[in-house]
Amino acid sequence: MGHVLDFDDTHLGGVILHTSTATLPALFALGERRKSSGRDLIVALAAAFEAGIRVGQAAPRHHYGGWHLTGTLGTIAATAGSARLIGLDDKQTTYALGIGCTQAAGMQQNRGSDCKSLHAGNSAYHGVLAAMLASNGFNSSPEILEGSLGFVKIFSSTQQIDAITAGLGQSWMITGNGYKPYACGVVLHPLIDAMIEVSRKASRPAASLDHVEVLVHPDVIRITGVDAPGSGLMSKFSSNHAAAVAYID
Repeated sequence: MGHVLDFDDTHLGGVILHTSTATLPALFALGERRKSSGRDLIVALAAAFEAGIRVGQAAPRHHYGGWHLTGTLGTIAATAGSARLIGLDDKQTTYALGIGCTQAAGMQQNRGSDCKSLHAGNSAYHGVLAAMLASNGFNSSPEILEGSLGFVKIFSSTQQIDAITAGLGQSWMITGNGYKPYACGVVLHPLIDAMIEVSRKASRPAASLDHVEVLVHPDVIRITGVDAPGSGLMSKFSSNHAAAVAYID
């Protein structure tokens, strides 16, 4: 639901990942089944953030390759959180990550379609499946993240492997998490704030304007450059639409 509405939480530390959206459904399902405590669920969520964000930092060009992080890194996060919640040991957790990574998927081309939210649901599903399979003896490569044909290598044209463990246990990725003030692509939010302010100061009806020129970060166009959205879902990834709505409403 969070991802359908595009009101999901967003990590703001360089890896724009909606970790909770991809992870909490898995933890709620497993936690209900195991009668887990709230404390254990929160610890598992924190572990999910560590795994998902750190792997994202290790694969800095991952997003530029067209992958949708909620479906890819989200699967890693959901797997790590699920493994922690059901009490897997280190070997089983390593196998779970391998099982999760081999299922990780999601393409940015599907922004504005039903498939985008399917990525979030699949992450949670694959996280549960990976943890449960590992708990029953299912194995995988023990080098699924850093291996020569592992996740970081094949999902990113550049790698920063050390980021996976840098400062591990000293700083917590979940503390870099944030909330969306607007239910749309997070890179649109500065543009929306700016247009709201312009509208307030200009005090001119939108009908009296021919056009507005706005300077934005290149990623705004790369991620939300839909010129003429044809649906409500697609409009969440249109800088034109966001700017106009922010000025008018």
